[in-house]
Amino acid sequence: MQRRYQAQHMIAVIGYNFSAGTTGGDTVTYVESAGSVAGYNGPETQTISMAALWAAMQSYNTDVPSDPVTVIS
Repeated sequence: MQRRYQAQHMIAVIGYNFSAGTTGGDTVTYVESAGSVAGYNGPETQTISMAALWAAMQSYNTDVPSDPVTVIS
């Protein structure tokens, strides 16, 4: 049986810098999938700390626990 999911929100990580050695200093660069139709008007590509990415993913996991595509726990 093939399963198909409609993700609520996705990002694609396209780069990282782990030279700081801490979650607050290490960064990831990602492409944002949300557009203006979803109410997002920010930049397409962003660089944020691993700590900020983790916090955002945890928040999303709490807000949409039924999303079967959520891969963070």
